[in-house]
Amino acid sequence: MTEFHKIYDIKTVSEYSEIQSYSAFQPIKVGDYSISEDGNFVDCNKAKVPTLKSFNLPLDLNVGYRGEPTQYINRWEELLMWIQSSETGYHYLSEVDVVAKRGVLKDIGYSNHNFYRNPWKFEVCMYAGKLYLKELGEPQYLDEWGNKNTYWGLKFEEYVIERGTNVKATFQTLTGMIGKKKRLLSAEVDAVNDKGKFIEVKTCFEHKLASKIPQAWLQSYLGKVDLLVFGWKDRNGIVFSNPVEFPIESIAGSQVLQESDANAMLGMIGDVIDWLCTTLPKSNSRLLREAPVTSDAAQQFSVYSVDIIKEIVIPNLGVLEGNLGVPLGNFKTTTEVLQEFHLGTIGGLLGFHSQVQKDLMAQIVSSLDDDNCATRLVSCNCFNFLLKAGGKDCFGPEELHTLYVELLKRLDDSSDELRIAVTNTFSTFFSLIPEDYDREFYKAHLQALYRGLLIHLDDPNQAIQEAVYKVLETAGKIHPQYLCEHIDNVKHKHRSSLYCDKLLALFTQ
Repeated sequence: MTEFHKIYDIKTVSEYSEIQSYSAFQPIKVGDYSISEDGNFVDCNKAKVPTLKSFNLPLDLNVGYRGEPTQYINRWEELLMWIQSSETGYHYLSEVDVVAKRGVLKDIGYSNHNFYRNPWKFEVCMYAGKLYLKELGEPQYLDEWGNKNTYWGLKFEEYVIERGTNVKATFQTLTGMIGKKKRLLSAEVDAVNDKGKFIEVKTCFEHKLASKIPQAWLQSYLGKVDLLVFGWKDRNGIVFSNPVEFPIESIAGSQVLQESDANAMLGMIGDVIDWLCTTLPKSNSRLLREAPVTSDAAQQFSVYSVDIIKEIVIPNLGVLEGNLGVPLGNFKTTTEVLQEFHLGTIGGLLGFHSQVQKDLMAQIVSSLDDDNCATRLVSCNCFNFLLKAGGKDCFGPEELHTLYVELLKRLDDSSDELRIAVTNTFSTFFSLIPEDYDREFYKAHLQALYRGLLIHLDDPNQAIQEAVYKVLETAGKIHPQYLCEHIDNVKHKHRSSLYCDKLLALFTQ
């Protein structure tokens, strides 16, 4: 007999609205950071915050649109990097109950008001007494109309926002109480106006404002944004009039958003988070579950990390010094331990030593050939994590050259999920190539990499094509001329030259 478990009872809007006023949540800014165009973390002290710029009407939001699918891949590693690199980040981590990006909280709170009933899902982890919430990190594909409207929104931002040099996005980090729990969250800021007010930029069909405003308000309120700026678009993607500003403080309680609805959205976030905190186990059996309040609180964990990795982690990864392979469950748990270290301790876990690095990477690489697809996927994700954790200090050209052959093999894997994971690992791989990389001396390696990746620009799966294209956008910067030569040699063999042509246009400007 099938056993069913009740997960969570969603209350009515009126029930949530009676729990607490939305105004009880008063987010406090505690920091900020940026993401560069090539996806790297940037301290905001070194980056210009986007501002508004002048433009001429009308705005054609279709310019550059080719009908290609838009992918959302939400990352939250940058929030953890801010916690790790910021003096205040680690301090505030000790004070909060929940760590999340704004998008998860927005989706939860908007559930009862979602006009289109769009589904959502997220990952949750209770670690060292704190609840971590993140988007799944998997691509979300839209239909043609949804894809076009998404492109219009991004194009509108391009018209009206002046971003700093090599700045893709800027984020605030905030704390505040929702329900009974204190949150630490990050929220993207579209721009700052000449009065220092934070702005969220949106497009909307004017007659659809009533269905658009609740989500836009919630997103902005959670992120401590001061003004919502809407550009009214028609169904052909043209903006004929100047954008309209809505001060966030005046929206709740007005005709466009009842105060009871504002209360209900914040109330549902608080209720769901409180429920998760009481439902998930209070403790876990993972290594160093109390790390944030023990040795690493004094930034001393790196003293012990080498022995722990060498004596505990490596022997559990599989074949080492004659030991037989361990079951998948044990292997998966062990690789998750490595990644949970980063989540739990946040600060400098892997004080890499060469002998430990070689043994650890050897075990991960060997597991990429495992017969079990789940093992290969876990190995690839762990591979990516170790590259990020070690960085350029641990992985120079010689070390990287020994690794890419295994990644290229896995691009031919039977699992598309794994192949997408491999492209993510390749992105990390190319981010570690130093600026003084000897392109001519290492030309044979570049040839192998470019040839191996270009094959998959003709993959039957368009998601793979798009993912490989993103990798080559970064990889091509190492030796643009050499990549273009290889593209010219192979593009006539591809069923579609779309991505080849895009790369040629990018690197022959």
